[in-house]
Amino acid sequence: MGELLSPFSMRPIACPICKSEHAHRMFRVRLFVPKDIESDQHVLTYRWQAENTEVIHPPYFALFYCPKCYFTDLADDYRDPSRCKNNYFIAKIFGSYNPETDRLVDFMGRYVHYATIDYNVALTLHYLAFFIQISIPADVQDLFKLSRLALRIAWLYREEKSGIQIPNGPRTCKGKPYFDFPLYDGFREELKKYWPAMPVSEEEATRLSCTYMERAVASDSRFDQPAKYYQGVKLLLCLLDRCGDLEGAYNTVRGIYAQGAQSRSEFQKTLAKPETSEHVRQQIAADMRVVNAYMADAGALRDDLLDRMVERDLPTVHSLVRANATLPPKEIEKLVLKAGVMPDVFRRIQSKATFNK
Repeated sequence: MGELLSPFSMRPIACPICKSEHAHRMFRVRLFVPKDIESDQHVLTYRWQAENTEVIHPPYFALFYCPKCYFTDLADDYRDPSRCKNNYFIAKIFGSYNPETDRLVDFMGRYVHYATIDYNVALTLHYLAFFIQISIPADVQDLFKLSRLALRIAWLYREEKSGIQIPNGPRTCKGKPYFDFPLYDGFREELKKYWPAMPVSEEEATRLSCTYMERAVASDSRFDQPAKYYQGVKLLLCLLDRCGDLEGAYNTVRGIYAQGAQSRSEFQKTLAKPETSEHVRQQIAADMRVVNAYMADAGALRDDLLDRMVERDLPTVHSLVRANATLPPKEIEKLVLKAGVMPDVFRRIQSKATFNK
């Protein structure tokens, strides 16, 4: 077999912040496609289109990093800063936050070996990109980007726990020194001293992603179109489920119904206007199909979530009913709801006459 083809071409790109130019990896087109994908969009395996290609783990190379000022961002946004809604604030503030924040960016930035990115370096880059984004004022933060970065950190933690063999992945890096630290864990412990709120597990990172995604879907104009809105909500539902927040997922599903009803009402008002053009009518018809499809999916999700909460809460309800059998039904219901059982769950249990079994 001859020499393996690199999946990258190197291209000089100016840093959006300090304007210094450095070589960055650009993926060659059509070299790989995702093969096995988890519900939260985490890709487990890839299919490589050419056998003579060096196999790497693409998510490790999702970020670009400036070796001079340490600015780090998603590759597309680093390459084209005009894509970023908060780029002006990042450019204005980066490097002049406050002594503690600048010290932390400098600490992480010094521990990046950009020429050879393995699992440990990829995790450091993701910490750095996330921290830079949360260090600007909350009212100008890119909530969607923060959700994406937190989710990527969650994926990296999941890979650390999984048994999947990844090129230059957690297995390869385990036990290796990291710069002047005997192990990468030592670097993380030192980082934690500077950044006590850093996410240290898949669960913490996923919850952060949930928080930012929920706010992004509710306020970010990128989710104004029905298809984009429902894609965002679908991912949010998956994240809430992974966090074990069934109530949050259920309330989000109810929100899909409310949003869908509002969209339908607005569509009907627009269609009722004689001046509405044929082009707009066709677009509304397409949007209506999207809304109807997602509302149908929401119905199935609602039933699934209710069934799972019934299964979870049934022992609690049975226990309370048996212990208070002499009380009127309304008083028992108050006790059940006070115990944290959702009203819809209790009604579902009542409809199945589950107490009497």
